[in-house]
Amino acid sequence: GIIMANADPQSFSVIVDNYGAKNEIVYTKDATHVFYNNYKENLMSPSIIPGADPTTFVLLHNDTHASGYSKDAHAVYWGDVIVSGANPSTFQNLDPYGKDNGSAYFNATRIIGADPNTFVVLDVWVLLNSGYAKDARAVYFNGEQIPGADPATFEVASGSDGTSYSPYWPSDSSNWPSSNSIDAKDKNHGYSQGEIVY
Repeated sequence: GIIMANADPQSFSVIVDNYGAKNEIVYTKDATHVFYNNYKENLMSPSIIPGADPTTFVLLHNDTHASGYSKDAHAVYWGDVIVSGANPSTFQNLDPYGKDNGSAYFNATRIIGADPNTFVVLDVWVLLNSGYAKDARAVYFNGEQIPGADPATFEVASGSDGTSYSPYWPSDSSNWPSSNSIDAKDKNHGYSQGEIVY
């Protein structure tokens, strides 16, 4: 076991422990602190989530293998990091994306210029903490805008091999990628993990 020098044993309790999962995440609390430990990243000791209020702290994700979002009455958190500027009263978990009434986020980072009113997640690989999203103006992969992607026609592949999109490949076969590994397309391009393939 791990000795937690900052924890009060009288009020200590486990919020969630997904013991046995590939990426074990443990949230615990006592009367004055909320603790977070991602055993894949930190085998030594749990960290105190700065400023987290143990009386109002709640997890916002159902997926216990992901670090995901949590909140209290004052702030939103990604793992043990405060999501700067996020509004806990309007925040929506779209793990690994999130949004509130003023912004959209990827993990703990605000996506500059994203419109939360039209922001939607298209596809997410939770185990990889990765995925596509879009709003009325842009398309994003892992929170980064994909230059030139057309949000009106952008869609993700129905199969991981991308073969359902082969009719959209350029008519000149010399421009085809070496494999059928696209995972998204729009009217102009095929994409793999946010990069233009053709």
